[in-house]
Amino acid sequence: MKKNRFLLLASILFCLSSCSYFDGFLDNFSSSNYGSLIIDSSSTSNNQNSSSFIETPYKNISPLHQALTDDPDFQVGLPSSGDIKVLVIPVQIGNKTFSNEDLEKIDIAFNGTSKETGYESVCSYYNKVSKGALNMEAFITPIFDTGKTQAYYELAYSTGKDIDRDILNNALLLLDDYYDLSMFDYNKDSYIDGIYLIYSCDYSTETTSPWWAWCYDYVKNTNTYDGTKTNLFVWASISFLDDPLNERTRINVNAETLIHETGHLFYLDDYYDYDDSKGPKGGLGGAAMMDSNVGDHDSLSKLLLGWANYTIVEEEGTYTLNPSESSNDCLIIPLRDNENDILGEYLLIDYYTPTGLNKLQAGHYGLFSKSGVRIYHVDARIDSNIGYQKNISGYYTIFSYNNSDTEHKLIDMIEFDNNNSIAYTDYASNSDLFPSNTSLMSHYNYDGEKLGYTISIGRLGDSVKITVTKKEGK
Repeated sequence: MKKNRFLLLASILFCLSSCSYFDGFLDNFSSSNYGSLIIDSSSTSNNQNSSSFIETPYKNISPLHQALTDDPDFQVGLPSSGDIKVLVIPVQIGNKTFSNEDLEKIDIAFNGTSKETGYESVCSYYNKVSKGALNMEAFITPIFDTGKTQAYYELAYSTGKDIDRDILNNALLLLDDYYDLSMFDYNKDSYIDGIYLIYSCDYSTETTSPWWAWCYDYVKNTNTYDGTKTNLFVWASISFLDDPLNERTRINVNAETLIHETGHLFYLDDYYDYDDSKGPKGGLGGAAMMDSNVGDHDSLSKLLLGWANYTIVEEEGTYTLNPSESSNDCLIIPLRDNENDILGEYLLIDYYTPTGLNKLQAGHYGLFSKSGVRIYHVDARIDSNIGYQKNISGYYTIFSYNNSDTEHKLIDMIEFDNNNSIAYTDYASNSDLFPSNTSLMSHYNYDGEKLGYTISIGRLGDSVKITVTKKEGK
């Protein structure tokens, strides 16, 4: 998770907060099972059972998930299409008990409508971003009461113990007796697709505290539950749901942190800068869900998950882009000869508008408050011979490059104003967007080879025309 940048950097340095995939390095600290389920809880979702789930065939539409499938070091996380059921476990810590109102709030955060939340729930957000390709439903389990205090977990955490993994294992061992957990493995890869642990105590901004939000890759767990194992899971406080949107706008239920962490369940990377002392600075300038938890997903994320309506430009021509938020339209202009691949190096072009999923957060945390064309430089290559693929300290990713500490970024915004403000301020600004009747005349790939096209932006309106002209001698 990212909002407080100072906290984020401190958290990374103390190995506290991840928002991505930190591979565990310690065994579980509990030698015996503990905790109990509060079966008579009145949660609105607790009476669901496997007979209410509709099974539809799984079809992988994601280039990222295909790459994960082909790599023996990874498992596919949450599928990006189909009718997906995710598992949400309310975790009761010490005397911080869940009320019926709390349980209803959790259910709304995951399954609620835009009206019920005042923004979006996890499920409504991803249905909109995917343009209906993904239909998620969250199954809220009975409360798992750990029977242990906050102080117990804080002491264990201070000695390097994986308290969240221990809690997850004990909760699943109990839930295994009541539910068929294999129904949460939609793509039939023998891993539960997505799990959320929503703990009852308030989150903390102290760097020595375990009470924050993250997504873990549970690759060392060998336990099975109804024939399935655990892979990715999210850890977050219920108090995140009470946060104001943009730190000032009060809404009914704020699921933005859960929406961001769900991005990691799909194996999307963070696009912000973990460490200013390494690599290019500024991340994506805040202006993305996988950067500052704002707005619509960026076009790279949509491409990787199979949601984008894209065209690969292979010749001169004029191309029409509708607003990305409503259409998922984008253009790919390859930057390497004979490389026409989403998992390659290219320019990525889309039309941003402060509408729809962008509307409530436009103007905050780098998210643009006016319309304009975004041009990104993407290097999504997966190659163990370049970059730091899977070898970055504290960060586990399939890509050769990331937005934190490699020599160049996975995704970088080309600033129209050319003042490199993202690196200096950490935030994008409206002047970074390409306005009407402007051009990108020159650009290079990361090997210094020049782009063979001029890219001209037409008049911004309900749509925008992008004209690609080949340069002489190219």
